[in-house]
Amino acid sequence: MRYKRIVASIFCLLLANVCFAAKLPTVNLLTWWNYMDTPHLQQYVQQKCHVKLSFDEYYSNTEFLHRWHTGQRDYDLAIFSNNMYHLVKNEIGLPESPLSQQVQQYNPYVRAAYQSGHYPPNVVYFDLTMTGFIWNDQVVQLNNTDDIFTIFKKAGNNLVVMMDDPIQARIIMSLGLSQAKHGTNYAGEHISDLAPLTVDDFNRLIQKTNVFVANNYTRFFTDKKFAFAYTWASASFNTATESSHYHLLIHPEMSYVATDMLANLDNRPATLCVARALTEPKAARMIQAYSHYISPYVDGESSNDKHFKAYYALFKHALPNVIFLNEPYSYKQYDRLQRTWELIRFEANDNVKITKN
Repeated sequence: MRYKRIVASIFCLLLANVCFAAKLPTVNLLTWWNYMDTPHLQQYVQQKCHVKLSFDEYYSNTEFLHRWHTGQRDYDLAIFSNNMYHLVKNEIGLPESPLSQQVQQYNPYVRAAYQSGHYPPNVVYFDLTMTGFIWNDQVVQLNNTDDIFTIFKKAGNNLVVMMDDPIQARIIMSLGLSQAKHGTNYAGEHISDLAPLTVDDFNRLIQKTNVFVANNYTRFFTDKKFAFAYTWASASFNTATESSHYHLLIHPEMSYVATDMLANLDNRPATLCVARALTEPKAARMIQAYSHYISPYVDGESSNDKHFKAYYALFKHALPNVIFLNEPYSYKQYDRLQRTWELIRFEANDNVKITKN
């Protein structure tokens, strides 16, 4: 009889736990791939907010837009590139959200950039990265006085990697076109306001270099002919620094800060709790340690990762003097950028190779 009572008690406890778990609210998140792989992050958020966290991942801005258009009502939260904000801002704002209260804790330069964007209170920075040139001193020597034509010229017929992204390609090509015509950079002009570029502009820029257009840059770092990559500096620099011959150039006229944003899409208590948990300093440090993207609090001093600390020091030193990219363009302008880039990639000279991974 005593044994039966013990078994019955255990069954009741298990049943109670199942019932309790079934009552947990679900919070659905649309996010860039890899963020939710951060060790302990999901567990931390679910325990803090007593929720079930469900998420869908995407791998490109184009995929984000597709998911947004076809299923935005399925999500309570979204993490997305700041480049996409202007394409969804009319559908994403919640004027009563308290989420932006935490902005006061941001690094002062980051806070000023955020405030200049005039975002609705439910949209905040998630993390930051910076563009730069990762270069191999056995092949090329770069410095912060080089213009973009000089950088490609120095690379000769060696290997160069460019991001496969229409906005980043437009920036680097616009720099070259502006310098060729005026001896100046395009800084201060919006990408969407610039005249369309052509495949001839691209070919003149890259000169004799062997260009790989790719989003997985790290696999090229072991090639003996690798000269440089124009890339997001965060994770790539940490891979590159496994070799003492690799360096990061944050260029005063060609580097900029880009951000990912987080928005709560409803004001349910469970949604707001998860939004705060994902963007507060503790979670931001978890994500920073895993992804090597910089938290908006810019608080990486305690990291034990020597490669990340080297990048973090460069980032923090450059932060006061580097612009935050905040391009206001329409769907039509973004579509034009994308189509132009696809055409350039297709018609570029034989030295250009496109990779999908």
